[in-house]
Amino acid sequence: MTAAPTPSTKKDLTGKTFGGWTVLEETPKTRKGSSTWKCRCECGAVRFNVFYTALTTGRSTSCGCRRKGAKRNRARSPSAHSQGSNITYQTWMHIKTRCFNLNHPSSRGYGQRGVGMAREWRTSFPAFLADMGERPSHEHRLERINPQGHYTPDNCHWVQR
Repeated sequence: MTAAPTPSTKKDLTGKTFGGWTVLEETPKTRKGSSTWKCRCECGAVRFNVFYTALTTGRSTSCGCRRKGAKRNRARSPSAHSQGSNITYQTWMHIKTRCFNLNHPSSRGYGQRGVGMAREWRTSFPAFLADMGERPSHEHRLERINPQGHYTPDNCHWVQR
């Protein structure tokens, strides 16, 4: 036989919604006396021990289905920055790694030799995208016109491999 829930000194949450959770009923308190609640997620999953404070502070908004869905949608979207394609964003990130992560093996031929990147590009993918445009295809790469120079708008162009 299960113990009946001890009435909480906190506000009754039954019937209320928090993010994707709908609170069904209070459950027996944990060993430490924390108030927990049985909740149904918008996807249909039921959890028996969702903490009162996790609900009321917004730390818990679903069983995890929202996080999984958001991750799946990010993977399908053109870019994590909502501008440009993934291959263009990846190119920008690789340039930053070569130039500024001096512990990375590829830095030896770039950042450790003093090759840098335009200041506005270093801090802003949209600025890079505005200057260079989308990477035309996987067969293209960004090349510096003067190999001794920095990655700047006037020293870079897309070339086919």
